[in-house]
Amino acid sequence: MIRAWPRSRRTAFGSLIACAATLALIVGVASAAKHAKPGSLDASFGRGGIATLGAGTRLFGIAVQSDGKVVAVGESGAGSSADLLVARFTASGGLDRSFGHGGLARGPRLAAGFDKSSVGRAVAIEPDGKLAVVGSATDRSGTYTDGLLIERYNSNGSLDGSFASHGVANVLTGTLFGAGDAVAIQRDGKIVAAGSATAAGSGGNTPRVAVVRLKPNGSLDSSFRGKGLDVIDLGAFSNALAVALQRNGTIVIAGSQAPKLQVTNALIARLTPSGALAGSYAHQYARHGAFSSFDGLAVQGNGTIVAAGPATHGNTGADTIVARFSPSGHQAGVTYTPSATNFTESSSSAVPGASAVAIATGGEVFATGEIANSVDVKLAIWAITPGGRLDAGFGSHGVALLRLSAGENSEGAAIAVAPGGKLVVAGDENSPAKALYKGLVASYNG
Repeated sequence: MIRAWPRSRRTAFGSLIACAATLALIVGVASAAKHAKPGSLDASFGRGGIATLGAGTRLFGIAVQSDGKVVAVGESGAGSSADLLVARFTASGGLDRSFGHGGLARGPRLAAGFDKSSVGRAVAIEPDGKLAVVGSATDRSGTYTDGLLIERYNSNGSLDGSFASHGVANVLTGTLFGAGDAVAIQRDGKIVAAGSATAAGSGGNTPRVAVVRLKPNGSLDSSFRGKGLDVIDLGAFSNALAVALQRNGTIVIAGSQAPKLQVTNALIARLTPSGALAGSYAHQYARHGAFSSFDGLAVQGNGTIVAAGPATHGNTGADTIVARFSPSGHQAGVTYTPSATNFTESSSSAVPGASAVAIATGGEVFATGEIANSVDVKLAIWAITPGGRLDAGFGSHGVALLRLSAGENSEGAAIAVAPGGKLVVAGDENSPAKALYKGLVASYNG
């Protein structure tokens, strides 16, 4: 089974008038920042709130350092010659020249045998500033996956030679067609990666959820079920698309399953710290449709689980779903908000809706993804109050859309809350007419 899936500066001796003018300017800027409308683009970041990369790039994962620098991962050479890409931006949205080569680092070419290239799907920042990146080994086009990939980078963008094999761990290769989509770091420094593979005991060769745990040095953790690598049978065509940790060490995964092929259900499961299955829940959230998935996942400090994703609505519509679960995995509520009209699902298209979710310190939930109307697709952020309603004070009635020039679409793939409460989103802008992608990071007032 192969899986197919983008000033100047004044001196201290200026006149009293100049000083007064400068003070007024500072106060004015601070006041403007303080009163910026939630859901509006952050004008202090990039160009008008947006920073973009070159043509042929896509970004799928994001994390924010404690100093406000933004790390995003994805691919370079989208659609033709894929290479795992790590980009680091300053807090003001410029590429961080102290990282990699001009702010960019590319994953190494993998061993021959499958004409292997790679794509990054998720990133986590370790306490010492190192970066754990999870993704997939692919063919040169970045289309077919054959290996769940974990790479670790030093804070300067170089591969960490003390980790695994020269900075790279590639598991579930060969006939297993492994793929990595999510990563989390335990308190003890162990790395948990999740995705899918095609081996599951009596389950046959259809994809099943895969979970891998590595020691800090990159070796498989033998204390974890499957000696560090487990493929779990949670139904045919099941995938883990997100992973998060509860304070007690419980591992929470979210994704989808399609046991009847034509119907895809949203999936959530919990694993004990040793990897044993502690419970799972699959449900069809689609309203008058046959597809739903949890693509994003976050855990609050009290252990409450929040999952988000897309769901079809009739033949031509779709919703973003945000569901809340108790720490033990029992559903506590779900919010629906429209994400598409006049949309027809096809084998080459994703259902519009949420791709990722983050939780602010006050309990506000933010999901990102896209809203579609026929061929018009826009990156979206939905703000959900702790009570489960759209926050009318955010964006336009709870939704912020990224509007680009005519003929340009945008997609949101990952979201994080930055220091100070601003929101950063990774994704891409694309031109359907030119089949061209450009990775982007957008910053919003939260």
